[in-house]
Amino acid sequence: GFYVGLAKGWYQEAGLDVVLIAPSEEFNAEDTPGHRVLSGHADLGLAPSEAVISFIHEAHNHPVAIAALLQKDASAIVTLQSSGIDQLRKLDGKQYSCFGGKYEMQIVKELVKGDGGEGSIVEDVAPRLSSFVQVLDGNADAAWVFVPWEG
Repeated sequence: GFYVGLAKGWYQEAGLDVVLIAPSEEFNAEDTPGHRVLSGHADLGLAPSEAVISFIHEAHNHPVAIAALLQKDASAIVTLQSSGIDQLRKLDGKQYSCFGGKYEMQIVKELVKGDGGEGSIVEDVAPRLSSFVQVLDGNADAAWVFVPWEG
């Protein structure tokens, strides 16, 4: 919808000068939408709720969440059906492919503990946004994905 609005001139009709910026190919923490907003390089950014939470603990200038784009959470921790991992507690001792988010591993470990596991997961930071591919290729047992993109 954002690109459609730009292509149809709706932003311009509303008196807005909008430039849509995609993350760079060389992903780094300073290139996230949240960091771009906090640094003044963007006026608005789309980010998951856990990004806003993490900035509250580290930034002097806190971001403000102004809207939810989805009514329900669209993320999931996924495994291959052939892995036999059908409960979070079964992730103990398994390879978990992540994108290196600040609180990602702590959240997943607590989810595993909440399901009766120990939370002893082996962390594997995947190359730029390829956690799901790592699972599909057999290089990891599980990953946290955004279902509309990877599901």
